[in-house]
Amino acid sequence: MYTYEFKSVDTWFFKQALAPDALSVQEYSSDFPPSARTMIGALRSAIGESQAVNWAAYRRGDDPAMETIIGRATEAVPPGAFFSGPWISVNQQRYFPAPLHWPAVRTDNNYVFTRLSPRESAIHCDLGRIRLPQSKQRLPLKALVNGLWLSGTAMETLLCSKNENETITEDQVLHPHSDHVVTEEPRLGIARNNAARRVIDGMLYQTRHLRMRADAALELDCTGWQPPASVQTQMTFGGEARLASITQRECPAEHSPQWRGSQVVSRFSLSLITPAHLASSSWCPEGFSLAGSEAAAQFWQGELEGIPLRLVSAVVGNPLRSGGWNMAQGMARAVVSLVPAGSTYFFETLEDCITTEQLNRLRLGQHPELGLGQCALGTW
Repeated sequence: MYTYEFKSVDTWFFKQALAPDALSVQEYSSDFPPSARTMIGALRSAIGESQAVNWAAYRRGDDPAMETIIGRATEAVPPGAFFSGPWISVNQQRYFPAPLHWPAVRTDNNYVFTRLSPRESAIHCDLGRIRLPQSKQRLPLKALVNGLWLSGTAMETLLCSKNENETITEDQVLHPHSDHVVTEEPRLGIARNNAARRVIDGMLYQTRHLRMRADAALELDCTGWQPPASVQTQMTFGGEARLASITQRECPAEHSPQWRGSQVVSRFSLSLITPAHLASSSWCPEGFSLAGSEAAAQFWQGELEGIPLRLVSAVVGNPLRSGGWNMAQGMARAVVSLVPAGSTYFFETLEDCITTEQLNRLRLGQHPELGLGQCALGTW
């Protein structure tokens, strides 16, 4: 497995999911972290440049040798490649999105997390008669802190905990904006007519760039693909052709948080550590349908990777809009709604022989090769 580290040389800009000509917007904000698709595209471009590719011939499909290395222009990933991420790294320590069923408050030098789990009795709501998540203890009377990222150790502590509260020290928790891992810088731009070498009247726009700390980086893992040479270069990355330093290093094994061991489980949680693209932009995993009795409790029943399961409840964040620009076709990519990282699903098994080794490999939704739908297994 290889890890590709992206460090900022300049500010970065990853435009929100709007069409490039939607200039009625007052200001374009930056998404952070960017999508894995954006990082994969920069990586493929860097490898193509290192091989002195003729991009015009490549886009026409007249460079089969390059297509075997980085894939066709119409494909999103190189042949056989399977990506995971992106992740935030600070001082070589990797962080993952905190699960949403553990809301947190800040107390002095610690963060106190409180567990949400399906209630014992179902209540009637717009989805039916469902066991909605709740905490068994009152949440602290402080404002909840959103957008947290956790170290692998802290993540596994929450996922495997049977306690109703967990206290984690601040050195294991990352809040990208409050901890100044990224800072926003407003910019003003104007559209240009490059052929005529002049600006275009009435085409002013505002953007909000991101500047990463010197000791911070974005990381992307890859398996199943052997690049022609070690990647260590500078490449334009994201919108407005800003520079990034890309470095490749070999990693011995998967180091995402997971429930260790091979014990058999009867119920478990799956927390997304990357966004998931589910069918019809829904919150519910594909193949699951509502079942159960309205007199008692309803649930969703289906299969994941051939494993029959019952979906009891979920904690799902606001939809994440994802789009972008299709360089091969010269047009905006269709905007889709993704289930955000941190969203958690509570399952019960319908068989007695399901092991955590099987469950650790599960991914939710479409396009897993793009890093989407990666999960961390936990208990509830």
